[in-house]
Amino acid sequence: MGSLRNTLNSLTEQVIQGKVLIKPADKGSIIVVMSPQDYWQMCLRHLDNDESYKCKGHYDPSELLDKRVEEYAIRYKSILTEKEFICLKNNHYKVSKFYMLPKLHKSKRLNEIIKERNSEYISITEKIEIEGRPIVAGPLYHTSKISEMLHIILEPTLSMIPHILRDSFDFKDRVEQSCNENTLLSSCDIKSLYTNIRHDVFIKAIEYWIEKLGNNIPLLSRITHSFILILKSFILEVLSIILKYNYFYINDLYYNQIKGTAMGAIFAVVGSNLTVAYFEVKMFAILPQIYPNDFVDFFIRNYFRFLDDVFMKWLSEFDIQPFYELINGLDPDIKFIFEEPSTSLIFLDINIEVINGNLQFDIYHKPTNSFSYLNYKSCHPPHTKNNISLSLAKRIVRIVSQTRNNRLEELKCHLKQRKHPEAVINYSFTKLFEPQKHTVASENLITFKRTYNPNHHFSHSKFLNCVNSFSNRELKNSFKDKKVILTTRQSSNLKKLLVRAKFQMNVIPRTPQLIGLYPCSNCIYHKNGYINPCTSFKFKLTNGKIITWNYTKYFTCDSKNVLYLLKCRTCNEFYIGETRF
Repeated sequence: MGSLRNTLNSLTEQVIQGKVLIKPADKGSIIVVMSPQDYWQMCLRHLDNDESYKCKGHYDPSELLDKRVEEYAIRYKSILTEKEFICLKNNHYKVSKFYMLPKLHKSKRLNEIIKERNSEYISITEKIEIEGRPIVAGPLYHTSKISEMLHIILEPTLSMIPHILRDSFDFKDRVEQSCNENTLLSSCDIKSLYTNIRHDVFIKAIEYWIEKLGNNIPLLSRITHSFILILKSFILEVLSIILKYNYFYINDLYYNQIKGTAMGAIFAVVGSNLTVAYFEVKMFAILPQIYPNDFVDFFIRNYFRFLDDVFMKWLSEFDIQPFYELINGLDPDIKFIFEEPSTSLIFLDINIEVINGNLQFDIYHKPTNSFSYLNYKSCHPPHTKNNISLSLAKRIVRIVSQTRNNRLEELKCHLKQRKHPEAVINYSFTKLFEPQKHTVASENLITFKRTYNPNHHFSHSKFLNCVNSFSNRELKNSFKDKKVILTTRQSSNLKKLLVRAKFQMNVIPRTPQLIGLYPCSNCIYHKNGYINPCTSFKFKLTNGKIITWNYTKYFTCDSKNVLYLLKCRTCNEFYIGETRF
């Protein structure tokens, strides 16, 4: 155990010092260890694009961003509620960090190496250029609140557009599973969708959907009663701020994204979805000029899209080339990459095949998938580990058509390799077919969160007894007619400690942190001998036993939220107290 601890400490120190870099792969639950130089080159290959990014050097835009968001909040204060206004005026912001996730599944050479070696750990010495997926991590970014507001307002529009999918299950439930003998399947994806949408097109698309669906958006009804004239400017100005002031930094350099939107921004999914849907409306309108109306009806019924992935049925008697030219001519920057029509294809995580006039479905895993499900012996609540087999089995049962039992057996093998007990797996499989229990409405729930620790036992009944014994009437009434649920958050694991969004090529060596009590030099308590520098101290318990207390952190006389120990000079007795704040 000591050797393992030393190895982990050594690895952590190398990450902190910038000698190695650890990132999760884009897909497949794979951890990638690479040199900072290779990672920086991967980032530069993406950022060295004058059409999409503009390097601002060491210019920090925080003051500009604060001012712009505040001006917006003040201008539309009459529309916002008091809480919304206070939330937008919050000035505790940070500029976003840029990072990339290696796309291992996109490299043909890497896929070949993985198949050849078939090992959990693969060391690669040859030079392989890897693409990356750009992510801008900014939950505390200056425009994150207005981005979230815009997401909440416009997200309901996605369910009003028939061909937009929620997930794989939604696709399986809605697609027509019967096919005639001429039916072919085709799919396509959009190349770098988030970073290729021009800002003017983005704004034009959102404006179109506001005019078309605005009356059906629930949250807009509050605004349209009195402010219908400024509704459009209220939304479009938010969008303009989000797009124009999209700054981030990496390696001590600030960048401004001048084209597209950042993957990681809250509104990016809804906004990009609506923009592509705007193009698709144009496409559906032009199709009757090229193909017969009955085929166009068939095509539109069987056209589905999840973000940038498209599924469609085609009839072999019609030439598909004019359709390719049509859809790729809608916008010069949005390019669809097609798979040739055939009787089988892969869409999302589903393998689809036409057999005997019907669609047959199976689960699809990428070649780089490591099946690294959570180890059952890991430090997680039992219900979390037990639900893994249930959720994975449910996915198989809902998707797979013919080979369901085989896929369940494969899943059982993968889970057993991750130390999941066979009894737990079998119970989860039988539970699949039990009636679903009624869940309590979310508005009647109060959630109490704590960090999970297997050594800390928390009684639900004792917690409720404490709630019932509240003397404060207002606090007690807040729990009235509510169901209290105790939940846990995950404690910091090795991945959280080693994987960081911030990247700096030349890391400044850390100054060793002092541990102990170090009072200020001008402190009156230090001058009078009440507080003395020390790294440990001893005190006697009531039973006469002497305890040595060793400091593990740095403390001064200004430290807050601490317990303190006072020793009487006369009787040598101790008094333990705590600071007020």
